[in-house]
Amino acid sequence: MSLGVVFAILLPVVLLLNVLVFRVSTRRGRARRERAIAETGWSKVAMNAWVRESVRTVFPFAIPEAVTVGTVHGREIFVVDCMHVRYGMTLGRGARFKKQPHTAHVVLLPLPVELPPIVVSKQYLVNHRPNEWRSGNPAFDERFDVQSSDRNYASALLAPGLVDWILRNPALQWRISGNALIGWNEYRWTPAGATGMANALRGVADAIPAQVLQSYGRPAPPISASAGW
Repeated sequence: MSLGVVFAILLPVVLLLNVLVFRVSTRRGRARRERAIAETGWSKVAMNAWVRESVRTVFPFAIPEAVTVGTVHGREIFVVDCMHVRYGMTLGRGARFKKQPHTAHVVLLPLPVELPPIVVSKQYLVNHRPNEWRSGNPAFDERFDVQSSDRNYASALLAPGLVDWILRNPALQWRISGNALIGWNEYRWTPAGATGMANALRGVADAIPAQVLQSYGRPAPPISASAGW
């Protein structure tokens, strides 16, 4: 039997197994989330404009799906599954960029005031981007990329206490948009992952200097699962 024939026989089997594994994994993940919602007292809520706009600051063309609201150490959080599109390079002759659908999740933590936008993400690029802010802390600057149009604001916000918290939570990527403190990651949320991200975001919120809230903050409407949904 030639190698081509063997490959032709095995390929459908491998593809079928991948589909079955994906379906089983999806069902198990959904079951874990449902158990976590039941055990923690979290609840599913309807979409609203604040959630949708916050999600789209991270994934501009995302389609937000289920929204879950809960409390972690006394702070209200919103966990959102969404579908988004990213571009990947196809292989072989005539390689080109192709749209690839992906799942992701976003964790939102409401802030008491609206703040200017800022993004703290993992450092992927060798060349600096426009508006990039440097802290002067080599450990931080090598790992993270900070985008802000106001360097004075970035310097005031990223005080030593917050920089230290970020270094102790290196997996967290976050941004501020209005009164939303936003973290994100690929794939649908898991109980452990969402709780871990919420705790990391809570540390960010707690480490924002009071003078930043006073000097840069603007009044924001309250965000609650019981109002405006």
